[in-house]
Amino acid sequence: MTQRFFKGSHCTFCGAPFTNRYARYPRDCACGSRSYVNPTTVVQAMVPILSDDDKPPIGLLVIKRGDGRWKGHWALPGGKLEIGETWQEGVVRELYEEAGLETSADEVSILDLRSAQMNPYTNHLVLFGLLKPRKLSDLPPFVPSRECTERKFLEQKHIKDIPYYEEREVIKAWFQTLNQPVAESL
Repeated sequence: MTQRFFKGSHCTFCGAPFTNRYARYPRDCACGSRSYVNPTTVVQAMVPILSDDDKPPIGLLVIKRGDGRWKGHWALPGGKLEIGETWQEGVVRELYEEAGLETSADEVSILDLRSAQMNPYTNHLVLFGLLKPRKLSDLPPFVPSRECTERKFLEQKHIKDIPYYEEREVIKAWFQTLNQPVAESL
């Protein structure tokens, strides 16, 4: 019979199986080591889209997922941070891979940071990077891929189309900042 392995089922030092796969972390092993499970870092790109007449932003750039459990759903361009890259570089890479938009890491500023509990054993640290606004007409042509099938700008009235709670809340807060009256200078 083939033994099935799952994330966190064995000691990360000696490889011995844990007797209780549902035990909370950190887990102590008979070898004397302690195993931890750390959150996955996820980066999301928030690119405001301007109309061609340079009026205030009309929306945010979003993509439609082409694979995975969120296939067919709209989302901000983003994904897991890779080893060896800064979070800003991760935003730039994901934005290019998923939306075809080139930019530089020095253009990315932190807008928000959220913790997302995906299930009892997995959570993500989600960094939302804000980039400078782009005119709709200046966006490069979109090339669909297995990962992303469409690209559009998300208007405020369609926030409900975003299935991820933390992402939806950050988008909602960003749109609210646009709708606040500007304080007059004294």
